[in-house]
Amino acid sequence: MASVHLALALFDPIENDQKWYIILPSSAVQSGDFNSLTTWGRSVVPEIGSTVIIPDGVTVYISDQPGLAINISSLRVYGRLQIGSSNNTSSTTFTFQYPINIMIFNKGVLQDLTSTHRWFVLSNTIITIYIGGSFISSQSTTLVYSHNNSTLTLNSIIYGSYTITIDLRGKIQTYP
Repeated sequence: MASVHLALALFDPIENDQKWYIILPSSAVQSGDFNSLTTWGRSVVPEIGSTVIIPDGVTVYISDQPGLAINISSLRVYGRLQIGSSNNTSSTTFTFQYPINIMIFNKGVLQDLTSTHRWFVLSNTIITIYIGGSFISSQSTTLVYSHNNSTLTLNSIIYGSYTITIDLRGKIQTYP
């Protein structure tokens, strides 16, 4: 059987150039750090343009870095995605350096463990919590779009269905 690949053209604002990428989905095969080779199938961490999948029963955490610095296509959470760490006081805030499309499906959990509960997001970001999915934090979490200082404060627990969007002008909206 032939394998199927997706080709994706992305504009790189740093190099002011369009680049083509061959994309393979990145699926976690065990719980672990987002940047650890052993967390992912094919022993390859997610790369530019990847669709990242966290299956049911698997926890992936991003705790040793202040943000997500790769431009991924989407992050599909059926298990648990932890942002920050209660054990790492250096994870005060979290910055998504590219627009992100996070989807939290049935039984999936997006968890904020940063100490200040502040996430910096960009325009074209979408976070969707589907029925049966949830967002949890020990206290309210604030999303910040720094270009115009728009903010949205999220309750410490949100159950789906719930969608958050940041439009091209930086306006943050919710759709419960």
